[in-house]
Amino acid sequence: MYKLKKALPFITAAALSVALWTFFAMWIMNVYKVSYDLMTIMVGTIVVIVFAGSTTWESIRAYREWRKKK
Repeated sequence: MYKLKKALPFITAAALSVALWTFFAMWIMNVYKVSYDLMTIMVGTIVVIVFAGSTTWESIRAYREWRKKK
């Protein structure tokens, strides 16, 4: 139980990162299927990339912290 508690920030950050990158892939597929205006496409893509990138960075940070404690 103690090891799970130590690894929980890494597990959470990794799961969130995977979920957001999956959302990004779904957004790109939806853009090709449905007609959106250019501003919506640009803003949506930038927002999803920023959030996915930041959660990926957070998962890397959590992994490094977890490895130090291990």
